[in-house]
Amino acid sequence: EALPAIRLSNEQAICIKHGQSLNLSLVDDLSGSSERLQGTVRMYNDAVFLGLGEMLRDGKLAPKKLFNMSNGPVSATAQCIA
Repeated sequence: EALPAIRLSNEQAICIKHGQSLNLSLVDDLSGSSERLQGTVRMYNDAVFLGLGEMLRDGKLAPKKLFNMSNGPVSATAQCIA
């Protein structure tokens, strides 16, 4: 069974790339549904694979294994919600 995939906004991707957790209780998976996910997930920003994350019971998404697949968004002005 494939790992669930979630799509992150540019701001969320910046935070994840900097190793910060996000507070997400509901996320949009790539199938278009919003659901409460738990466990390991694949993270994407647009069509770019960012890496693997861990959806925790408290609704936080923590980066687990990140890949530098492209330059992507790197703005220093992102407001991360850790």
